[in-house]
Amino acid sequence: MFKGVPDALAEGQDPVAGTLGAMDQFGIECGLVGMDGDHQRRALREHPDRFLASMSADANPDYTNVFRKDRQTGAVELVSRATGATGAAPAGNSFQPRISADGNLVSFITTASLNPADVDGKQDVYVRNLTTKATILATPDTTDAAFQYDLSANGLYIVFASAEQVLPGVDANAVSDVYRRNLFTGVVELVSRKAGSPNAGSEASLSPAISGDGRWVTYESDENNLVAPF
Repeated sequence: MFKGVPDALAEGQDPVAGTLGAMDQFGIECGLVGMDGDHQRRALREHPDRFLASMSADANPDYTNVFRKDRQTGAVELVSRATGATGAAPAGNSFQPRISADGNLVSFITTASLNPADVDGKQDVYVRNLTTKATILATPDTTDAAFQYDLSANGLYIVFASAEQVLPGVDANAVSDVYRRNLFTGVVELVSRKAGSPNAGSEASLSPAISGDGRWVTYESDENNLVAPF
């Protein structure tokens, strides 16, 4: 995602047009912009399908937070907070938001703890239900950092990369692997497994993405035996 519209580019070049050109060049559909400059406000006004407003007003201004904005009503809601309508905002940065297709579930990574079960001091994935105001810890099985994750459009699954041995006996390496977690049943599945084996390979797997229904997962890997022959 692109963030920001510069105040000036090359002489005579429009900053909004230049930003759109750079976004198109790199295949970026949507960018985040602030609302404190003329160019930023014009980008939001003239290209609402390409830019989203990024606002920083929150209960903990010293940290980056995640928000959801209703494009029809203009209402903005703080997402990165503990369970409850007025749940505490995290004492740490929150980033990498994902949203379900119906807009009700928003996931994010934070370095802070929003759940008593999160005691590892590492960054984890959380999912907040904007209707019930419940915020759940989506990676409770990790004591190492969870990162490079994705949320399925139906809100049922997350995939994430972690060097944690989430499934002992199955993941016996000390490098990053990709997992899929069912957020309703809690079932965790190792995705980056070797061909014809229930076990993880010996090389790192990263950058997971998941299909809307959660069936398909893509990821990068240095492993050379995930598909036979390879």
